[in-house]
Amino acid sequence: MADLSVDFAGLKLKNPFIIASSELTNKIEKIKIAEENGASAISTKLTFLKVPLFARPYHIIEKEGAFYSPSGERMWVEWTQELIQECKEQTELKVIANMMGPGEDLEGWAKLGRMLEEAGADMLELNMSCPNLGLMAKQMGINEEPELGASIGKDPALAGAVVKAVVEAVKIPVMAKMTPEANTMMVSKSAQKNGVAAISAINCPQSLPPLDIDKGGRPLYPSTNNQSYAGLCGPWIRPLAYRHVAQIRTTCPDLPIAGGGGLMNWRHSVEMIMYGSTVLTYCSLLYLKGYKAFAEIEPGMR
Repeated sequence: MADLSVDFAGLKLKNPFIIASSELTNKIEKIKIAEENGASAISTKLTFLKVPLFARPYHIIEKEGAFYSPSGERMWVEWTQELIQECKEQTELKVIANMMGPGEDLEGWAKLGRMLEEAGADMLELNMSCPNLGLMAKQMGINEEPELGASIGKDPALAGAVVKAVVEAVKIPVMAKMTPEANTMMVSKSAQKNGVAAISAINCPQSLPPLDIDKGGRPLYPSTNNQSYAGLCGPWIRPLAYRHVAQIRTTCPDLPIAGGGGLMNWRHSVEMIMYGSTVLTYCSLLYLKGYKAFAEIEPGMR
């Protein structure tokens, strides 16, 4: 049988299967289930020094398997520090801490990175890709402070500066998560020049919900009457993820890549590796089919 162990930017993993940052990775009880079903690492739910906004947790799922604006409570750094410590005490998983600093405040990014490293994180994942935090305002020319999420990831120079600040502040490897709204080749190259150890691709693209054409064109989904452009994820974004991973691999041939976006079975996982990914990240699969389907990926790949 094939050996699935992998060295990912210095992390020794028993297999390439990582649970992506999400509501699946905000509690130790959920994380232990991930380990029981074959995961080798997890990326914790998005963490801030100070959470800039609060979102009521909700997920809207189409029967075809699309998620509109998957959202949930972001983590204060103190919560994530405790979660990391629980992971280290109760699991054998490698812990990747997904984090977002306060916009262009590079020292804030560095401080957050140091705090997560001190808690025991094995790697940092810089979230410069979330589509739900001010990206549309930025695209419309509306000044919003601070820069957050994909607004950072669309700017190669700013993304590079953020990477440099965090890399110089910590000793553990740093990974940058890409937005499909950007030229990921340019952003990845900038991140690499500034010392990033790995790239994660991709986060959700922007979207809008379907409309009720018989009732005035209001959003069809419940609780979205005031919803702006927001992230859409699920199986349909897989070809988009393939494209970005392949482009990043072409641009940065030696850089480890965590590839994800709509991977629903072991064949998709093999395809992602063939396109250039070093390890694989999963989220939609678990929401749609549960951990039983996730547990089937390893024997399929072997």
